[in-house]
Amino acid sequence: SINFNEKTGELKVEETSRHAFFFMFWIHISKSEITVTLPDAYKNDGIELVDVYLTSGDLKGDLPKCENLKLNFTSGQADNITIDCEKADMHFTSGNLSITNRGGEMDNVRFSATSGDAKLYNFSAEESLYELTSGNLYVEGATGDITVDKTSGDTTIKYADFDGDVYIDATSGDSTIMLPGDFGFDLELDRTSGRCEVQLPIEGSDKVTRMTFDDDTKTHLGTPSDNEIRIDITSGDVLICPVEQ
Repeated sequence: SINFNEKTGELKVEETSRHAFFFMFWIHISKSEITVTLPDAYKNDGIELVDVYLTSGDLKGDLPKCENLKLNFTSGQADNITIDCEKADMHFTSGNLSITNRGGEMDNVRFSATSGDAKLYNFSAEESLYELTSGNLYVEGATGDITVDKTSGDTTIKYADFDGDVYIDATSGDSTIMLPGDFGFDLELDRTSGRCEVQLPIEGSDKVTRMTFDDDTKTHLGTPSDNEIRIDITSGDVLICPVEQ
């Protein structure tokens, strides 16, 4: 069904798959595809809300520019979609996704996933929260304050501009934080098992100084800075290193 409200400007597209009832089982008998083509202006002139909810299926394409973006997947795949928004709120129960931010720095990003792998590119935001039950997370082009709360899975945060604080709370899984240029930060480490390795670039050289922290630590590392990196891990290793050249 397609419904357009002329007064509010709201466009609603809704599809429910057809099923057959046979011997106490639901059997899916049809597969459908919805293609929404919007004027080019929607890439540049922002609207208030883009809200996408999928029970199953795949999402592809360039989503319209908006103030608020909501993506909610029960299962499926978001394959190479692009977004341009001020606030992004994304929840995935299962499935894989690849999302590129084609706009500027976002105000706020909230991402949660029960399982599946996520790759997020150019995800620059003033404040970001990533919550993971299981699965791997890769964030590239990050800025601002970042919080990662995960039960299991590997996480890589690659900063474009290290201008915020980082907090990682992990039950298990490895975590990598990649920082650009000559960086400095206050390190606070609280661990049950696992270790934290910091690779500091040597000024005027392509080499790094490697330091390993196995015990609870509070110290400043690198160049003068007010940035903080706080890590609370039950198990898993943490690597803080320069961005790959």
